[in-house]
Amino acid sequence: AVQILGSYGAFAAGFLARPLGAIVFGGVGDKTGRRRPLLYSMGFVGIPTIGIGLLPSYESIEIMAPVLLVLCRLIQGLFMGGEFAGVNIYLLEGHQKKNLGTNTGYLLSSGIFGAILATGLGALMTMDSIPSWGWRVPFLLGGLSAFCVYLFRRKVSETTDFIKENVAQSIIASPWKEVLLR
Repeated sequence: AVQILGSYGAFAAGFLARPLGAIVFGGVGDKTGRRRPLLYSMGFVGIPTIGIGLLPSYESIEIMAPVLLVLCRLIQGLFMGGEFAGVNIYLLEGHQKKNLGTNTGYLLSSGIFGAILATGLGALMTMDSIPSWGWRVPFLLGGLSAFCVYLFRRKVSETTDFIKENVAQSIIASPWKEVLLR
């Protein structure tokens, strides 16, 4: 029972940190543009993801293993919160407003299809059918794929809406103040 609660706690930690990531990266994006936070959120989400895949076992570092796992999940959730909110805003302010519904539909459905695929694979594979280190492979591949996306995003341009606001020098100095006073 304690192991199951610990697993759920580690899983929940990532989701609890997501709103904070959206707030932090959203604030950076409001001031510096959408491209930079998207680069950083994807570039850094791979670090805790690989960290989870490389974590030592409980037998080798005892209580520090679950502590490090929860810490990695919190950091991962922080960056994923910035990532998901940032991609949505990038699409909203992007170049093809006529395809906004389709593009956000792809974004949302990709996460759902990924969850369905992972659930299906989890149902097919039991802990008896994979090696003891097999659970690490998806985290290592996920961290590597985050790095590949980071390399791709280095070539992505800034949104047209932000460029227009920047040229017009109408970027709000304190976006949170503006939101809270309305």
